[in-house]
Amino acid sequence: MNTAELVSEDEMSFDENHAYIIEHLQRIDNALQLYLHRQHESPLEVPEWLQIRLEAENSTGITPTKSSSRLGQLTARFSLNDIERDILLLALLPHFDPQYAWQFSSAQHNKELRFPSLSFTLNMLAPTAQEKSRNEAFFLPGAPLLKHDLVHLENLEENDRSIALIKVDIPLYHYLIGYDYLPPLLDACAHWIDQHEAVSNALPAFSRQLSRCLARLPYGPAPRVTLKGPVGDESAQAASTAAAMLGMPSLLLNLDMLAEKDNGALHALSLALREVQLRNGCLLLQGLSTLSSSRPRIYMLFGQKAKECRQPIITLQGNSQPSVWLSGAAQIILEMPVTSPHESLSILSHYVDPDYLDNQVDLEALSKRFHVPSSSLVQTLEEAELYRRLRDPQALLNQGDLVNAFKRKVQQNFGDLATRIQPARTFNDLMVPDELRQQLNEVLMAIRHREHAIQQGFGQKLNYGLGISTLFHGPSGAGKTMAAEVIASTLNVDLIKVDLSAVVNKFIGETEKQIARIFDLAARDSGILFFDEADALFGKRSETKDAQDRYANIEVSYLLQRLETHDGPVILSTNNLSHLDNAFTRRLTFIIRFLLPDIETRARMWRSIWPQKIRIANNVDFHYFARIAEVSGANIRNIALLATWLATEEGVDEIDTRHIRHALQREMIKTGQITIQ
Repeated sequence: MNTAELVSEDEMSFDENHAYIIEHLQRIDNALQLYLHRQHESPLEVPEWLQIRLEAENSTGITPTKSSSRLGQLTARFSLNDIERDILLLALLPHFDPQYAWQFSSAQHNKELRFPSLSFTLNMLAPTAQEKSRNEAFFLPGAPLLKHDLVHLENLEENDRSIALIKVDIPLYHYLIGYDYLPPLLDACAHWIDQHEAVSNALPAFSRQLSRCLARLPYGPAPRVTLKGPVGDESAQAASTAAAMLGMPSLLLNLDMLAEKDNGALHALSLALREVQLRNGCLLLQGLSTLSSSRPRIYMLFGQKAKECRQPIITLQGNSQPSVWLSGAAQIILEMPVTSPHESLSILSHYVDPDYLDNQVDLEALSKRFHVPSSSLVQTLEEAELYRRLRDPQALLNQGDLVNAFKRKVQQNFGDLATRIQPARTFNDLMVPDELRQQLNEVLMAIRHREHAIQQGFGQKLNYGLGISTLFHGPSGAGKTMAAEVIASTLNVDLIKVDLSAVVNKFIGETEKQIARIFDLAARDSGILFFDEADALFGKRSETKDAQDRYANIEVSYLLQRLETHDGPVILSTNNLSHLDNAFTRRLTFIIRFLLPDIETRARMWRSIWPQKIRIANNVDFHYFARIAEVSGANIRNIALLATWLATEEGVDEIDTRHIRHALQREMIKTGQITIQ
């Protein structure tokens, strides 16, 4: 985000603000030099850049705090009184001139005390013992200076709080003199959302509704809003647009990226709250649900700190995540509406110049298949342009260029939970009966026209269960995995093959977490989820005899729930349909049976498996091999490879019956079948 966007229109210029805070520091220096003069027979040397009189009696009086200055905004937003403001200014002096560090250490008779200590500050600001005791309140844990991280106390000796140094961190010092950046501790977990991206989001009506919820109540802090919807850029965009309508920038804080040590995490949270109050901003939180379960102490302490924040806080939570609350303020839950295909198409069309598009480009298909946030559209189209240049610098932008860019933009990192397969095989490579081919085409038809059915009223009629889920069942080698790849290839998307060994976990609750992560990621990815050998995960629920059975049944029930609410296509495969829980089969959109190929299909497989560069002898009878061996397409692939290697080893240019027969014999032995004669 451009840091200039964090500056309000009525704020002083940099030079005006700097001159103004110097004026206030001169006033503090007058008081400091007078105090030092009264402690010694002769005053200490005055810093050259100030050159002020020591006699406070001749001072022109207290400079009013202007609301358009950084100091004035800080004072107002954290409700500081004059003494608290002056404590802050006193602690700032060593940042402005190193000579003050020498003055403080000299006056406190300790070279380590290069900032004002608690005792020194109280003595300087309070001429009487009664006032000194009263001013102790400004250094209590719940006082504004400490609870908002405006100053911190650095204890040099554990049992002597009086010599604790009062310090201001460098980012706050830079803010007060006119610079804008996030404290380094927040670099890894937070960023300001670009205002230009915010106002271009796809849901302006919803953002207007949300902005009404963010307005501060007549009493107490601003309300807290939990925004339920797809986890990703679109939710953050809608929230930041709502904040921008109220003139507030938005700071997005990813709680999953907090420091591992508790002290570092708590300090980062405190700084984030300070930042949004300094900028009159809105705090957006990601990962609060995870924080509440994995780091309950940090979650509790953060809730306590957030009570003191007067700025709106929006928690972004996925639809599948339990609602988690921040205590201390009125709270409301809002469901984020899904961007309709018409809205997505309208936004995409706004960014695309039709004069540079090939006639075959289908923007509607792109907007339906790839849910790229509007904030990323410009960059995605620029990447498509780079693909066009690689392909042909003189050509127009075509569908392939756009698909390459859009597909990569929405790709999610599944880690070790799934393998991303970029499909290469098509219907021409799939040798299946015509009836099965027709069923696969119906699956494709359903995926393509799902949105149309929802727009026609099925969305309200059925409410959930509108995703396209398909089960392939049949013996191993019948083509189930290849069919899944062909469907993904036809749709020009990736196949995301789930690794069940990484999902299933013996520890209670961990399997559900992994399942949730897979479906949450898949909701933002354009790929097709593929659960191979799904009965390992989607097996029948058992009669509850012990705790292990009970938790296993919970896992199956949770899978059912996620399968029903997932909007994208899902393909499951199993070798045995009877192993699956009946509840799954009732909820599936399609169930397709795969059989091992018959003789005619096997003959076609034998003919089509060979690449064009491979020469086959005229004496090879593929119908003969199809008749004598009931093998699958996977077996035929293995046989073709071995036959090729045998011919190459012999140094011959073509593969004949002898090579294929030898390779077939080896494959039959490998699979435990009766060998051929």
